[in-house]
Amino acid sequence: MNRVLKFLRTGVSSKDAVNHFHKSLKKLLEAESKRNGDELPEDYEELQNKVADALCQIRFMFIGDTETPALQKNRDKISHLLLSEEKEKPNLLMQMLTNGKLYAPDAQKEMTTIFNWILRHRPDDFKATFEGRYAEIVNQLLKDYGDGTRPRLQVQISSVLKEMMKDPTLHEYLLYKCDNLMGLLFDNVKETDFDISSDAFTTLKQLLTKNKKTVSQYLDQHYAAFFDMYNELIRSENYVTKRQSLKLLGDVLLDKQNKTTMMRYIGEKQNLKLLMVMLRDDSKAITFEAFHVFKVFVANPHKEPEVYKTLYNNKDKLIAFLESFQESERESDNQFMHEKGLLIGKLKQMKDTPEDYQVIYEKKSSKKGDKAKRKTSKPSGSKPKR
Repeated sequence: MNRVLKFLRTGVSSKDAVNHFHKSLKKLLEAESKRNGDELPEDYEELQNKVADALCQIRFMFIGDTETPALQKNRDKISHLLLSEEKEKPNLLMQMLTNGKLYAPDAQKEMTTIFNWILRHRPDDFKATFEGRYAEIVNQLLKDYGDGTRPRLQVQISSVLKEMMKDPTLHEYLLYKCDNLMGLLFDNVKETDFDISSDAFTTLKQLLTKNKKTVSQYLDQHYAAFFDMYNELIRSENYVTKRQSLKLLGDVLLDKQNKTTMMRYIGEKQNLKLLMVMLRDDSKAITFEAFHVFKVFVANPHKEPEVYKTLYNNKDKLIAFLESFQESERESDNQFMHEKGLLIGKLKQMKDTPEDYQVIYEKKSSKKGDKAKRKTSKPSGSKPKR
């Protein structure tokens, strides 16, 4: 707050604020070029503080506070100056991001607050500036996000990624054009550092739940690679990772936009076996989350033969297990008890042997195939019979 009060007393203009940042950053970069390994120039910390002051000033002119609201003219001018392109002066917003690793932790937070404000309030200007070169921004973000030596910067960078995911165009770019983003998120979810792991999972969740139509198409096109990585999260030894992954899996599969992905997932025997293992976990919370995915396998009226066979061969054990499953813990949860009763009923109705079911399944599939052929072969201009 002392910094902000100092800025208010000086009456700095928006242009002065941006120039102050540019000059302070230039001096910090000159000092960085003179460093000798871990030995820093004497004035390095002072130069870092000046960059922090400049970023704090820009952030304040964007956001203000309860006593001093931001002025629209300052917002407009600073946005223009940060996003403008000049031959002799590289884009300042890009410079701000590229050198984030040199800032003190508080200044890194100021940087991402500024970046996120522009993404949120000036999305069209941002996209006009970087259209055709999003890779320039995203590659720098992922470089810093993948740097495990700076965990505080990683968390700040993830806030920018999450803000980008709110925009359909940028979200689509992150999904389809950033091959290593998904891998980085999965790796960071597995991190032993709780802050990094928890933040990475929040980012992964946003990536998979925003702009659902785009996500649905992505999952359909990258199904095998995605679920190979995702099932590894479910197998994790870490309690939090395992529980969160199961819950998110249920949310993703049960979203109506992801029906194609859900049918494919519940049609695979190895996925069913994984969920059956999770049902036997020592944690009540994990078994509860596993139940909500397992129920989709059982409730599916068009089970794949291998899935049917696995359920049929284990149905007596499953029925006995479900009859006492969290009976006392959730006796007042009417929806849970109702769903559990339906599953038990579905399992008891499985009278056909796997061999008989295979024959029935193939006949149904054949009829569906014939029906689809008749639809595609029907002349487009044919008139309905009267």
